Amino acid sequence: MKYMIHFYVLFFSLPATAQYVSAYYKDGTPKLSAAIKAEEARNRENSSEAGFNSGGSGGGTSRAFRKQVREVKADMKKASAASKKKLKSFDIVAPLIYYPGLGVGIRAVKKDNKWGFVDMSGDLVYDNLPLEYDDYRIAPSLLMAVKKEAHWGFINSNGAAMIPFEFDNVITGFNDLLSLHKGTAMVVKDGRQFEIDENGNDITAKTMVLSDSVVVTTQTGPAHWMVVNLNVNCFRNGDMIPEAKTREEWEKAGEEGKPCWCFNNYDAANGIKYGRLYNWYAVSDSRGLAPAGFHIPTDQEWLSVIDLNGGMTAGYNGLRMETGWFTPGANTLGFGALPGGARFGSSFFDPTDIACWWTATEKDKGNAVCYDLRHLHGVEKYSYNKAYGMSVRCVKD
Repeated sequence: MKYMIHFYVLFFSLPATAQYVSAYYKDGTPKLSAAIKAEEARNRENSSEAGFNSGGSGGGTSRAFRKQVREVKADMKKASAASKKKLKSFDIVAPLIYYPGLGVGIRAVKKDNKWGFVDMSGDLVYDNLPLEYDDYRIAPSLLMAVKKEAHWGFINSNGAAMIPFEFDNVITGFNDLLSLHKGTAMVVKDGRQFEIDENGNDITAKTMVLSDSVVVTTQTGPAHWMVVNLNVNCFRNGDMIPEAKTREEWEKAGEEGKPCWCFNNYDAANGIKYGRLYNWYAVSDSRGLAPAGFHIPTDQEWLSVIDLNGGMTAGYNGLRMETGWFTPGANTLGFGALPGGARFGSSFFDPTDIACWWTATEKDKGNAVCYDLRHLHGVEKYSYNKAYGMSVRCVKD
């Protein structure tokens, strides 16, 4: 007689327990009470749903927690309405920006010509400080640049001054999208533009000469060339260079013989990789486009580097970066040329197959000398309209 043995697997569902919700974010900053309630409700709902779906008796419990979620959402909606009411009391309200130093989003607000910062509820972030700043530069960093009594400094998430108010201008904040290097800020003091670290130390010599320059020994001696294109939005003395955000703005600056810059295709991401495009009026401006300690190379200085690398026809491959082009370059000098494109009149040359650089040499009233590097055409020297937009390299004085 044969017996058929049946194995039965019994599934027992245990009461689901919601995960513990910390009152603090990972960086140690406290969470808003509404955020804590919402997270607790989500955890409870997920836990009860798990019990319900696995055959347990969580159906009733799930409904109870869904009700609590609805109540929390209603409370948050009320808080949102109250927030909007608070924000209406300010003259200017900037867009909400996530700020890691607080673990929440904040926005800058202005009233009676003074700036301050509020959280998502519309409450002042720094309860012990009134709106007292003349200007600000917001960036995803634990340190925020603010202006007070005609000078710039950096404060932390408690409003304490971590880097003294001693700068004439702040070009980029720490970890700003347009920062030249990670963990640095670009500042201006006494007519000099330089980089600082998060302790306020001047590190320009390190970032611009050692890590981001290559020593080229020419017939006239060694020269420190930057291996990245210039990516600044102000002159050496701190004056801002106008940004052209439209074709009309770019063309107007050229017609009036005024300096301006733009990103290729108006895309800030291109600025990070390739630098900005400047018209020659910015290059030749007496306020100085190159950072302190550097200058924009002349026609002769460019020729010295090209001749050293094999000349106009043979030398182009040695200037090109190994990656970033249709075919890899040799980069024998460490020059690191990337195809940053250009702007000829109202048209952009996409950053795919051409790199163009202005020199400091003027050809005539309407034109200046430049060099371009193309995928299959070598290095070529031209005289282009001063209103065109090109990259800029710098050489140490």
